[in-house]
Amino acid sequence: MRSIVILGSALISSAAAAEAPAPAAPNPSERVCVVVSETGTRLGRVRRCGTRAQWVQQRRDVREAIASGQVNQINPQNMGPAERAVSAGRNYFIPH
Repeated sequence: MRSIVILGSALISSAAAAEAPAPAAPNPSERVCVVVSETGTRLGRVRRCGTRAQWVQQRRDVREAIASGQVNQINPQNMGPAERAVSAGRNYFIPH
């Protein structure tokens, strides 16, 4: 008996969910402003404005840059002192 009641309530709730209207997609050309904190200062806050499409593109660019940095990273623990210096952009000369 309980299984019939549970099954019936599940069917009713799924039918109610199917009838609910889907929320409208946000307009990609709508202008959105965000207050952004600047790194390195407690008081530095800047208000930046852009369209929703621009914010999505910026998030995508940041994710790609982070992924690229993680894939192309150099592991300094497997390097000698000369290799670490070269990867850091310093000249390193070993006299023979």
